[in-house]
Amino acid sequence: MSGADLEQLATGALIDRALAEQARHRATGEEADQEDVAALAHLQESGTREVFDAAVALLDSDSPQHRTLGARILREHGGSHGGQAYAAEAAAILRGCVAAESDPEVLTQLITALSQHADAADLETVIRFSTHEDDAVREAAACGLLDSVDPRGRLRDIDRRIVDALVRLSADAADDVRYSAVYDIANRLDLDADGRLADALLAHIDDPDDDLRALARAGCARTRPTWARLVAARPELATAELVLVDADDGRPQLRLMVLAAHAGGSSTSTVAAWSDHWEYSRIVEVDLERLSAFAGACALIASGGDEPAEYADSSLSILVDRDGHGDPRVAVMLGDDGYASEALRLVHRLGRDRLAALAQQCLDATAQPSAG
Repeated sequence: MSGADLEQLATGALIDRALAEQARHRATGEEADQEDVAALAHLQESGTREVFDAAVALLDSDSPQHRTLGARILREHGGSHGGQAYAAEAAAILRGCVAAESDPEVLTQLITALSQHADAADLETVIRFSTHEDDAVREAAACGLLDSVDPRGRLRDIDRRIVDALVRLSADAADDVRYSAVYDIANRLDLDADGRLADALLAHIDDPDDDLRALARAGCARTRPTWARLVAARPELATAELVLVDADDGRPQLRLMVLAAHAGGSSTSTVAAWSDHWEYSRIVEVDLERLSAFAGACALIASGGDEPAEYADSSLSILVDRDGHGDPRVAVMLGDDGYASEALRLVHRLGRDRLAALAQQCLDATAQPSAG
């Protein structure tokens, strides 16, 4: 059914359709992103009092599936993260429902909805459910810990209770719970504020799960102390470190780490993790054939050549050439953000001959990885 067709349906009919979508998804056991949520999304986006009241009525139902849908509607009714017209009223209702609910599936949705309203007073409730016996409930709590106090992004003033919970959940027995906790540690917290956060990431740098392992390594790239600990523990991971300084706008240093460990054991790409101190870590797949060509061009510059060396793909661009004084310099483009410096800091730090070493290190990164 198209969006235009959904517009013609009364609220009751939309709820019936959303319940049918939810039941069908539950019966098939598909991944969450495979669910048909057209009717649910329409209800969430409406922002009307009629839909709000209908969602509250669902929460009062004897049916767990009705209560689940009610929580899902209120989670983003009229917009997510507390922007709803009835946000305060919704939060009060959700608090009461959480206190009375015993069904794990419904609790999972209620905790997620309550967290989206970003009321710091609810943090203790979310923390309490982070020790629940049900894996999905703990995962919802792990995802909601930071959203309950700061839904917009990074949290710089870390509540010790959040650190305690996330560090504990990063070692949870359930894969999804661990991933959620490590994701927030890697992307949203100041690792230098509490040594346990870095410890939690370093505990997963050799995790058997490819995604969790890459996430932990990328998170370590966000601060110098944590990166240094990663390299000390696994020096073979670091093939190059380019430190760029953009003096014009005073941004923190940008670091580009090229990791020799190939994602998923693939011989076609390697992983580069980059960040500045207050931005999300990112993982960029690097094309090994292009990296090899870039390394060769760097070697030519190091031996006195003037032709620039360039690596470029859809998300990452590195250009090494010479400035007007004949000194090597580098410009890096990551996504839509460009950073440039007048000199390759690696030259200042290690000497000009190290540009040849950089070229060799990039070549080493293109070598066929060992099994595992």
